Amino acid sequence: MIATYPEITRIDLPATTKHLSILSACIAEVIARIDGLREHAHLTYAVQLAAHEACANIIEHAYAGMSNQRVEIMITIDDRPLRVIIDMYDSGQSFDLAHTPAPSLDQPQMRGYGLHILRSLMDEVAYHPAKGKNHWHLVKHLIQNGET
Repeated sequence: MIATYPEITRIDLPATTKHLSILSACIAEVIARIDGLREHAHLTYAVQLAAHEACANIIEHAYAGMSNQRVEIMITIDDRPLRVIIDMYDSGQSFDLAHTPAPSLDQPQMRGYGLHILRSLMDEVAYHPAKGKNHWHLVKHLIQNGET
């Protein structure tokens, strides 16, 4: 199959945790369409986990659990360079990413690892707060078999 890039998949989900499995399934299907991807299962899981974490944070923090809200998601496969891009948009409460403290890995805590997880799994993590439309931008570079 010859792919035409960029390939964009859009989904619009209710802001509930029970819909996160739809996001994960969609990511798996989109990444599965890339021929010859090195470490396919590992990369798919990393992108799913990061997207799941970002979306769960939108549901819990931006929307404070208000289930009548929506999360708009764009999953893009681009080939310059080969990468998967996840863009998430919400209309909930924004926050200041620059002033969010990193978790103490020496002092175990129950919460507060979300941004650390995102930054550990993805190559790029950006958050752009805006009145009425917040935007998460997550990027994972992909390597095909035969590349270094």
